[in-house]
Amino acid sequence: MGTHRLPGLTRGLLTRGLLTRGLLTRGLLALICVLPLSAPIALARGGASAGTITGMLMNGTHSNAPIAGQPVTVQGTTRGQARDLATTTTDGQGRFSFGGLAADNATIYAVYTRFQGGLYASGPITLATASNQQAMVTAYDATTSDANLRITNVVTLIRQPRPTVGLIGVGEFVTFHNSGTTAFVGGTAPANGLPMGLLRFALPSGATNLTPGVGFIGSQVIQVDTGFGATATVPPGDSEFAFAFDMSYASTQALVSYKAEYPSAQVAVLAPPTMLVEARDFSARGITDAFGSRYQVFWAASVRANASATLRLWDLPTAGEPSNLDFRALLALVAVLALLIVGLLLRYLKRGNLAAPSRLVALENAAISANAPARQRTAAAGRAAGRQTEHQALLRELLTLERARAAGTLDQATYRQREAETRAALRALLAEEDRPATPTAPDVAAPASADVATPQARTMSGGGR
Repeated sequence: MGTHRLPGLTRGLLTRGLLTRGLLTRGLLALICVLPLSAPIALARGGASAGTITGMLMNGTHSNAPIAGQPVTVQGTTRGQARDLATTTTDGQGRFSFGGLAADNATIYAVYTRFQGGLYASGPITLATASNQQAMVTAYDATTSDANLRITNVVTLIRQPRPTVGLIGVGEFVTFHNSGTTAFVGGTAPANGLPMGLLRFALPSGATNLTPGVGFIGSQVIQVDTGFGATATVPPGDSEFAFAFDMSYASTQALVSYKAEYPSAQVAVLAPPTMLVEARDFSARGITDAFGSRYQVFWAASVRANASATLRLWDLPTAGEPSNLDFRALLALVAVLALLIVGLLLRYLKRGNLAAPSRLVALENAAISANAPARQRTAAAGRAAGRQTEHQALLRELLTLERARAAGTLDQATYRQREAETRAALRALLAEEDRPATPTAPDVAAPASADVATPQARTMSGGGR
């Protein structure tokens, strides 16, 4: 397929992402901040106050030594539109300065450079509160070797199928860790024993509608045998990449396989709660809530390079048949999908590690106030655990029925009756889980002097991530 041409809107999102690169490891929520700005970008004119950005370009590979004689550019973004405003060259001490910039709330700035083929940028800069700001940009010597690269976390989000076209939307958020002192810079020349030394991402056979997002700023995206690669920069430390694609399916089943192009410490797959999933190489970790939606969580750890971890989706709506669901809401842009995945990561990641598995299980008893007697909270937790066990049992029952029908040991009429009964029980259970728990009255025998715990905020909610 050759070089992937980004659609205009996506290319704009990637350009805007340049301003947020320094915030990615602190939440990536700055992606939201660059969208609502207004007024065109411009240098200060007339009565507008003028601002200045000064700073230094350093080489992180050589103990932050200044980089002299290197072109650097200041970029401004407003209302989602980015534009390079000016370019200068660093002096003998690696210093640069940009003046005459609009000092208002409308514009967010960043300073970036291309050094030895890699792209490096400052964090976002505003001049509204202080018209003179400093920006430090750290670049690194480049390498084409990927020996220091590994993947610390992968989150794969599976969306509801679109049976009329036989496609399932999938989003992936990948965190790379570079343990070296040089930056990996992907390129089209042979490297690492491959025809092209690209940063590689695997895709299932027949994947379509690839849409790169966070992390692919200024990169070529090129199809390769196992998926796609990018001429992306991975500096020392952590770097995040997000993309979305459609996976085709032909009958009522589909395999979802994660192939590790690099050693991968943790892989999480999130699927809708009503979707029938055979975990296979993953372990089921219960149900969790995010952004008002509910997901099944499946987990695999320590996937070796070139190895795969697979799960199977069962009982999908037959491809090509009309659906009762409205799938228009599922056609959101990759930017929205990337923010959702990032939100899930922020909720369940701490310093690059997914939270303890016990925290991934839905805490249906969270509505019970923290000052309830201990045995009330324990009883509520037991009820939540019981609902979780029943939920898994119902899903297993659906899988057993599907297998029996496929094997011919269950006639069609019996299958339909038992399948309908099981699904009705599953819907009832989900409705019960959605109802907040009602705390019982305090134990009248409790001593009056008993300590009262301070109420705590919910640890898992449907808002923000």
